[in-house]
Amino acid sequence: MIRFKSKFKDIPSYAHVIGLGLKMTFPALYKMDIIPENEKKNIKFNILKRKLRKLSFSLLYFLSFVTLILLCTNLFYSLRLSVYERRVKGLRTKLEKVYELKGRNRTLREKFSSIEPLIKDETVWDKVLFEISKLTPNKVWLESIKSNSILKKGDNKSIIKEQVLYIEGKAMEQSKIDYFLSRLEDSPLFKSVQIDKIEKKENFSFKLKLILK
Repeated sequence: MIRFKSKFKDIPSYAHVIGLGLKMTFPALYKMDIIPENEKKNIKFNILKRKLRKLSFSLLYFLSFVTLILLCTNLFYSLRLSVYERRVKGLRTKLEKVYELKGRNRTLREKFSSIEPLIKDETVWDKVLFEISKLTPNKVWLESIKSNSILKKGDNKSIIKEQVLYIEGKAMEQSKIDYFLSRLEDSPLFKSVQIDKIEKKENFSFKLKLILK
């Protein structure tokens, strides 16, 4: 009589029951190699094929995952790169505006440097006009006042710029011209006062040369 150590609930089917009975009754039968050699090779080949298929699927999944990561990384850095490109473009535009403003500033400085002496001369000219009008006596009237700049070498071989004024006018008396000349010589604005010409027609016409300090 055959007795089974396994319980009935542990046995999944009747085929297993029969198989276990045969194994216990005829143990030598299970030790016999009854599978042909070609069939063994086919079985091994099929097993290897299934393993390779599993490996190929695993490799495919891995490569798909890596590709997805690379695509996401590329998309992320592409977006960041586009943001940086927009920033660089904006900074480049601002830099071009800065260069343009620098060019305008340089042009304005050059223009200002060219008219700065004129502005300074005009300021001195206002003072001179006020001083001359204050010192001009009665019965003396001025017809023209002209200005000219003369460059001279100083004691230390430096270039000195002298401002020269030429005054033309008329007076009813010679004494008025002399009085006007003496007042100009006493003025703190003039370094030198010279009579260039005096003529007598209906009135006395004169021309004076003044050098500013």
